Parts: sequence; structure tokens; C-alpha cells
Amino acid sequence: MDVEKDIVALSIPFTAGVSLAALLPSEFFPCYTVSFIAGACLALLFTLQVFIRRTQPTTMILFFLLGIFCYCNSRIIIYPHLADLYKGETAARICGIIEDIGFKGRNTSALAQALITGRRNGLPAETISYFRESGASHLLALSGLHLGIIYTMVSKTMGIFGRSPLATRAKAILIFILSGLYAIFTGASPSIVRAFIFINLGELASISGGRRKDSLHILCAALIIQLAFNPQNISSAGFQLSYLAMLGIFLLYPLLKGFYPEGRGIMHKIWNSAAMSLSCQIFTAPVVWFRFGTFPEYFLITNLVSLPLTEAFVATAVLGVCLQMAGGCPQILKNLGDFLAQALQYCLSVIAGL
Repeated sequence: MDVEKDIVALSIPFTAGVSLAALLPSEFFPCYTVSFIAGACLALLFTLQVFIRRTQPTTMILFFLLGIFCYCNSRIIIYPHLADLYKGETAARICGIIEDIGFKGRNTSALAQALITGRRNGLPAETISYFRESGASHLLALSGLHLGIIYTMVSKTMGIFGRSPLATRAKAILIFILSGLYAIFTGASPSIVRAFIFINLGELASISGGRRKDSLHILCAALIIQLAFNPQNISSAGFQLSYLAMLGIFLLYPLLKGFYPEGRGIMHKIWNSAAMSLSCQIFTAPVVWFRFGTFPEYFLITNLVSLPLTEAFVATAVLGVCLQMAGGCPQILKNLGDFLAQALQYCLSVIAGL
């Protein structure tokens, strides 16, 4: 049995079952009734599989019913979110540390707080409008991009210890702890949780001897796990856009990337960035248009300019927070943070005015 192929195949009916249950009007299909019917069908099919030969279609039906059952039960059983217990207090402490760093640039501290903790109350309305009108508002919403930056920083730092089995396992443990804490302390939004599961499943595959690390299989496994724990995520725009963007990267990006000859020049890097942006936008555009009735006209220019600046600024701000907690942030890092923040705001203001 090919477990990885099974995960890809079964994630589709499971997600379809969750989606169908979410679309059913509750006034005609009460959750208690649907949950009971789906549970009874699950029990019957599972019992039949004990006595008959297991077949793929039957298994897919089981996962479809399981998706319906999980979603209906999530509407019946209300459980507290662990992140809600920590988000407010921890975010406030991190914002206080950012203020203590002493950035001098216009809105640098407020921008760092928004991009690291998700708190935008310090950003002026003008700056927020620049992000929205230029098509970069997704940068202000905490997502897998932000957790990915932290993951890259930890991976690069741990890389100095080599690739021995001990170093690899130590890196995986540290990434699990830090990414988990960040997910909890920032509110565990669906896109952040997706990134947390995806990153840690990838690390688990890396330290498991003889396991092939396939990004699409890991994404499908993350989809099943996340929906199983909280099926109501299926209605979240962040959840939908996060998974669609990753699908675009895994399915379309390699094709677009291949259109340009291999190389190491600046044009090759620009094309790779453009191909990545196009892949994400093509897969997410239908949902963006359906849910928000809009589409960013200059998304390609915006992403080519804003993504590198945002990644550099977030990495600088996170490093500044760590050094400030350790005793003090050096002036050169403060100046770099100010420069990146001003450059990002200026570029977005220009694009918003086009």
C-alpha cells in the first residue's frame, strides 16, 4: 500500500464531505440529524469492510462521510481555542519589546508590530490604505509567509551545526517548539496553522530514514489533519486562500519556472519571483473575486517589490526583538529596519497611486 498516494486520494473526498456539510442550510438539515445519519452510515460501511475485501471506492466514501460527520460534530461541540488564552497578553509583550527597540523611522515600530503580531492599531489609516489599494493587504494578515520567514531563520542558524542526525533532530525539535509558540501566541489563524502543520510534517519526513519528502503529499496530509481538528476552517477565507496558493506553487510554478532557461542572473531571479506570484494568483483569483468582488490589478509588480522587502524587514524585526530581549538591539540593525520599513511604505504608496 502506497501511503503517500492514499493521503492525496483520500484528502479529496474528506474535504468534499466537510465542504458539503458547511454548505447545507442548517434550517433544513440540522447538525444533530446530519451527524447521526453520517455516523450511522460510517458505522455500517466500516462494519461491512471488516467482512468484505477493502476497495478504494469504499474507502473514499468512508472519508467523505467522515468529513460530514466531523464538520457537524464541530458545530455541536464547542471547544475553547488554546490560542485565545495567550494571544492578547503575549502580543502586548512583544509589541512592548518592539517599542523598546527604539526605531526612529515613520511607522517602523507600528509596521513591525503589525507584521509580527498582527496588531494593526498603531498603523495610520493612510498606510493601511496603501497596502489595500496596491494589492498587498495579505501581507498585513498573519499567514504562512510570516511563519515561513521564522522557519528560514531557524534553519539557517541551525545550519552551522551541520547535517548530522543529531543536528537534524535538534533543528526539527527547535522548529516545532518555536513555530508552535508563534502559532499559539499570534492567535493560530487557519493559514498559520496550515504553515505549522506543513513545516513540521516536512521536518518529520526529513528525519525519518528512507522517507521521500513530497510537498504535495505533505500538503494533503496537513489538509486532513487541520480539517479533522477544526472542520469549520473550511469556511475561512484565509484557509481557502492559503491552501490554494500552495497548490499553485506545487502544481503550476514548476511549469512556469521552466519557461525561462536555467541560470543565476538577476533576470532569472526576477522570472522565478514572477512565476511564483502568477502561480499563487491564478489559483486564488476565483476565491478572491467570489468572496471580495475585487482583484488586484498590479499584483505582479506589488509582489515583486513588496515580498522581498517584507521578508527582509520581518527577519530584521524578529532578530531585533531577540537581541533586545538579550540585552539590546544594535544601532545598525535599527537603521536597517528603518530603511526597509520606509522603502516598503514608499513603494506601496507609489503602486497604490498608479
